[in-house]
Amino acid sequence: MDISGTAILVTGASRGLGKVIAAELGRRGGKVAIAARSEGELKDVAEAIKAEGGTAVAVPADIADADDRRRLLATAEQEIGPLDVLVNNAAIESVRAFAEMPEEDIHDMVDINLISTMQLSRIVLPGMLQRRRGHIVNISSVAGKAIAPWNSVYSATKHALVGWTHSLRVELHGTGVSASVICPGFVLREGLFSRWGDEKTARRSGTFTTPAKVAGAVVRAVERDVPEIVSAGVLGRISDVALALSPRMTSAVGRRSPAVKLFREENARRRAEGRSRS
Repeated sequence: MDISGTAILVTGASRGLGKVIAAELGRRGGKVAIAARSEGELKDVAEAIKAEGGTAVAVPADIADADDRRRLLATAEQEIGPLDVLVNNAAIESVRAFAEMPEEDIHDMVDINLISTMQLSRIVLPGMLQRRRGHIVNISSVAGKAIAPWNSVYSATKHALVGWTHSLRVELHGTGVSASVICPGFVLREGLFSRWGDEKTARRSGTFTTPAKVAGAVVRAVERDVPEIVSAGVLGRISDVALALSPRMTSAVGRRSPAVKLFREENARRRAEGRSRS
C-alpha cells in the first residue's frame, strides 16, 4: 500500500517515537491523525507536520478508555476519512524488580501496551475489512523478542504484541487487510529508553537504533507488507533465535550485558528515589 494519500492514525504521538513516526508518514503524503493524552504537545506535533506541507489533525484521547477509543476513531475518520493504516505506538514502562512492582503499575502497563491496543484495533478492523483495505502496525520492542530483567512486565506485553500480530496476520490473509510488528532496540534520543538511559550504554548493547530507522521501518512494513522488522543492531536481530536455541546460555550472557546492567541500575535508582519520598 502506497503511503501517499492514505488516512493514518498514530497513537502515543505527542512525543518520542510516535512523534517521529507521524512526521515521517506526513512527509510521505499520508493524512495523519495523531492521538495521545497530552493535548498541548499533540497540537505542537500536528502543527509541525503541517508546517512541512503535510496533513495532520490532533485528537486528544486516552486509549485506555472505551468511550475515548470510539470517539477517537469517529473523529479521526470525520477529519481525514476512513482509516487505511493504524499505528499502535502508545506504551508505558516501569523499570523495577517484579517483586516490588506496585499492582497498579502492572495493570497500567498491560492495559496500555496490550489490551487497549487490541481493543482499538478491534473497533478499527471492521471498517477495514468491509473496504478490503487496511494495515495495522504494532510497535513492539526487542524486549518482546528477548529477556528484559527489571523490566519484565513491559517485556511480557511486548512479547504478547509479537505473538498477537503474527496470529492476526494469518487470520487476515486474503481479506485485503494485513498486520505488521516493529521491534526497535534502544532508541537513541527518543522513546522510553531515552528518558533514563545513556547513549554510550545503548551503543555498547548491540541493540540500539535511531528514530528515523524505526519510522522508516513503519513505512516499509506498510508499503511492502512486511510481517516483522527488528530495528536494532546485530544482537537485537538475533536475540529471539539465541533465546530459543539456549535459554540457559542467553540468561547467563544477559546477566553480564551492558543493557541488563543499565536496567539493574535504573531499578536501584528508582528504589532509592521512592525511599527518599516516603
